Amino acid sequence: MTTTAAAPRASFVERHATVIFILILAVAAWLRLREALHTPLWFEEIYIAFASRLPLVQVVDTIGHDIHPPMWYVLDHIWERFGGLHPLWLKALPLLLSLANIGVTYRFAKRTLGTGAALLASAMIALDHSHVRFAQEAQSFAFEWLLVILALNAAWDWIATRRVGSAIAYVVFGALSTYTHYISLAILATVLLWGLWMLRHERGAARRWAGLNLVILLAFLPQFPIETRQLIQDDVWHRGHFASLDNWLTLGRVVAFDKTYLIPVFLLLGFLPLLSAERRRVAVLLWATSVLPIFAVRIWGLNFPREIIYVVPLFLPLVAAGTLMIPLRWARFVVAAGLLIAAARSDVARTVFPEPAMLMQVRAQLDREARPGDVIVHDETHSLLFFRLYDPGRDHRMIWPPDRQVPYYEGGLIVPPAWCIAPASWDSLRASGGRWWAVSLNRAQIVPGHGFTRTGLRTDSLASAVPGVARFNYPPVVLWGSPATRVTAAKP
Repeated sequence: MTTTAAAPRASFVERHATVIFILILAVAAWLRLREALHTPLWFEEIYIAFASRLPLVQVVDTIGHDIHPPMWYVLDHIWERFGGLHPLWLKALPLLLSLANIGVTYRFAKRTLGTGAALLASAMIALDHSHVRFAQEAQSFAFEWLLVILALNAAWDWIATRRVGSAIAYVVFGALSTYTHYISLAILATVLLWGLWMLRHERGAARRWAGLNLVILLAFLPQFPIETRQLIQDDVWHRGHFASLDNWLTLGRVVAFDKTYLIPVFLLLGFLPLLSAERRRVAVLLWATSVLPIFAVRIWGLNFPREIIYVVPLFLPLVAAGTLMIPLRWARFVVAAGLLIAAARSDVARTVFPEPAMLMQVRAQLDREARPGDVIVHDETHSLLFFRLYDPGRDHRMIWPPDRQVPYYEGGLIVPPAWCIAPASWDSLRASGGRWWAVSLNRAQIVPGHGFTRTGLRTDSLASAVPGVARFNYPPVVLWGSPATRVTAAKP
């Protein structure tokens, strides 16, 4: 008589993985929606929104003279056609894309590292405040995260199965990612090298893999001369630099829930999957795509931390897998619980981005004190664009010669002359004794060659010289009111 061994019973986590993941996704959605409701749009989001509302052909042409590829602006243009410029509507698109990013990351981690690692990684990403904050920003970040993990998933599929559908998916997602953020070129170059390493004993497959990546490169060719012009315009040959030690530490803190002391813990846990023959191939892929593209900042400058958040959904699955490789069950539980608590604390201890929050308080002050016809001047474009979106009924002007183009790096491509007031007119306004307001935003971002006016010091100096001027502090913003406004300071 022959007996058949019973299949091992699935664990509780495996049996209820779908329900657990839905709960994780619900928490992720709530955290990101809460952040979106409490955080006004800021300069870069507003610039994108204003540029994207142009006619589609003009959108592509305008962004070609900036430093970005056009894909996100095209997508945002379509999105605005349905819901306009309402802030929550603008944030809804990246918010949804960020949830899709968590979903694809879960699927990829589940098939390569196991159900437990996929759920733990998804939970950490859902709670991580860096991911929460930038997931709801109306910029290209969430779309880039999604396209990168989709491309990695398709690459893994093709290496394993050689299916035509996987090849098409890899080319499509890869090409779209290069038109969304230029760092994707470095990420895909890393994936190419990983694939060649995987196929080093299969020459025919290696040639086909190289051919797929060549198709992506050919798809990018129309953008290549535009990108070259943008790099020359941005003077990357002189201003570009490799990532500094501080940049690397910033990257480590971004992944380690903003805790420097957790960086070595994350490195150790992320290293463990490399020791497993079963997990080594995917561990090499995730390590390589997390680290190697950072060296490309010499050419494609990245703004730390917001433009490196794509590393979070790539590296946290390694940390989760390493955690579940700890030999003792109770130790695995303690470490996993500690990681989730640290992730949750990163959100509890979050800080509000002061620029848009304080500008919103200035707007409330103007609602109380300003009168119809009052001229409101700005020293730079961050506050100008904010009020052009959130306070369209008032006359907001930037102190700038109307016959000169505002620099592209200050959003000048979407600032028309009608939004400017000549410095001489500002001088006359101050001397006239009439009603005026001035908004000074100290951005503390002086860049060599870009001028001191980026910090708002000029407005502070000129406005404070007017006898009887009123000053209201909303750090990093100062609101100045002419003596004729007869304003009184708002109670704190």
